[in-house]
Amino acid sequence: MNPLLIKLSPIVLFIACGILSCKHVPLSGSSDPALKVVEHLSDSAKMHYTRGHTELAIQYYKRALQHAQNHKLPQHQAQVLLKMAKILPRQDIDVSLSYLDSALRIAKTIHHYQLQSDIYRSIAEIHKQHHNYTAALFALEAHNLLTDSLLDERRNKNLQHLAMKKDALRERVFYILVAAILLGIALALALFFRRTKKLNRELTLAVDVRNKLFSIISHDLRGPAGSLKLAYELLETGAISDEEFPGFFKMLKNQSNTLNETLDSLLIWSRSQLDEIRTVPLKFVLLESIKFNLALLEGQYTIKQLKINISVPIDMEIYADKDQFDFIIRNLLSNAIKFSYAGSAIEVTAERKKDSILLTVTDHGIGISPERQAQFQSGTLETTFGTSGEKGTGLGLRMIKDFVSASGGNISLQSTKGNTQFSLSLPPTPVIKN
Repeated sequence: MNPLLIKLSPIVLFIACGILSCKHVPLSGSSDPALKVVEHLSDSAKMHYTRGHTELAIQYYKRALQHAQNHKLPQHQAQVLLKMAKILPRQDIDVSLSYLDSALRIAKTIHHYQLQSDIYRSIAEIHKQHHNYTAALFALEAHNLLTDSLLDERRNKNLQHLAMKKDALRERVFYILVAAILLGIALALALFFRRTKKLNRELTLAVDVRNKLFSIISHDLRGPAGSLKLAYELLETGAISDEEFPGFFKMLKNQSNTLNETLDSLLIWSRSQLDEIRTVPLKFVLLESIKFNLALLEGQYTIKQLKINISVPIDMEIYADKDQFDFIIRNLLSNAIKFSYAGSAIEVTAERKKDSILLTVTDHGIGISPERQAQFQSGTLETTFGTSGEKGTGLGLRMIKDFVSASGGNISLQSTKGNTQFSLSLPPTPVIKN
């Protein structure tokens, strides 16, 4: 019996085909010059075989085998032997089996199971061609056993790879969920703190409003109301002589005007703080509004013999809330009158800028100190007195800032002793801020 067939007995075959845990040896790096020579010779052999030059192909394979042996490339030795066995004529069965036997020994030595499987399949084909079915069956069983083992190994590797991917995906999903939860918590906290900050601002504003309201009631309303009460009592008791009556009457009139003005401002301001006032801009002629409000203040500036100089284009129109603008211009003019020296002048000018309309009210009076200018910017103006003892609560200027802001404009103040100018800038188109 052929010596190779003896080796293929079931027991020996089972031992020979038992798959170890070792992995098969991979191909050497193609950058090896010796390997490139072997591959080149093998390719040349394959080309000659396809052209029908079997002998020439075998010569090239033998050269490739010799080169692989000289440079210790066992895997390529086994592969060349396998290729040589496949192209030998059918009558050279012993030579073919001899080549395959040598290739099989090398493949087992390097634990290359895929190469062993290919060799067993070639052995089975050769025995089958020569009707040696028993040997062919043994070789085919070895081939199948190795193939199944390799498939199991690949399947296990794939399962391990899938398990690793699944674990990685599960871990990624976990981290994404954790990140999403943390992000949600962060957003919730941010919204909470933002709302808390807003509520704190609103609470602070409410406290300021309350304090300002009580301050106005206790000082600016109580004082004039108490003076009027005392004046009426004096009149009832006849304590005022005929000579004192004109001056006394003037004082009563001033107190009444102050009380009325303060009550009007307080009412409008309170409504604005409660968001009961909405800005409704419309188009109107600027000069008409200025003249209308000057007419309301005629008594005040006439008594002080003030000259009002107006330099406003007759056809200039603006977009603003009419009621709020009347309040703004009336208070600016009223302040200018209060703090102007008797016999001086007040200038009212307006001009169109590139993207706004600039309105200025200038007086030549006592001026505003740097400290009070800072108070104006912060909205914390306190009670002051004009050049003729007129009382101002500071509430009007605070409301002016609010109304100008609601109209989308801005107001600025420049003041030195003897010269104070309020500059009001309004947009040429309506801007609504509720």
